[in-house]
Amino acid sequence: MTKKYSLGFAPPYGALPHGLSITRDGRYLVSAHEGGESVFRIEVGESSDDVIITPIPLGSAGERLRPFIALLDGEDRYAYVPCNASGDVRVVDIAAGLVVKVIPIGGAPISGGVSPDGRYVFVATWGKDAVDVIDTATQSLVRTISNEGRETPVFARPHAVAFSSDARYAFVTNENTNGAYPQHHPTEAGGRDGNVTIIEVAAFAVMRAVDVEIDP
Repeated sequence: MTKKYSLGFAPPYGALPHGLSITRDGRYLVSAHEGGESVFRIEVGESSDDVIITPIPLGSAGERLRPFIALLDGEDRYAYVPCNASGDVRVVDIAAGLVVKVIPIGGAPISGGVSPDGRYVFVATWGKDAVDVIDTATQSLVRTISNEGRETPVFARPHAVAFSSDARYAFVTNENTNGAYPQHHPTEAGGRDGNVTIIEVAAFAVMRAVDVEIDP
């Protein structure tokens, strides 16, 4: 029988839980809390009494971060947390419960994805219409893929990233393609359809952009 229970998160770190990831061995959930400027490490159990919940603050008191998701590396050792308000990615050592590095990227990162081989974190940075690539071996920004030099924009408020199972392609949803700087809520201004941008991972090269419905 499947057992169900709910969990509560204590203030001040527990406000507005958003993105959630689970380690491959099923031991931990890692949740990002937009309103609490934190992530939580949750050691799951058979019932709510068995659960161990550990808050991990991402910054100093009063620092505005807005973390939306925790992206786990290939070994489930580190969580990469895009922070929308501070324009950086905070790297959390999951076992230690500590931020070990801050990677500045700018431009209001919102979400992202980790390649199946664990080598790269692709961050959807909608504030600058770009995808930022972090190498997990060095925990550093190695490439920004953007609209620069393109006659037709292929990124327009990128929002989420997924990879093909062979790690060859990354797929990036864009809220809309209404010019280089589209509205955040395109339906309010008659914006065009959204799109999905396809990137060849090895070359960091955009292959094509596919139109989809508005605001994906």
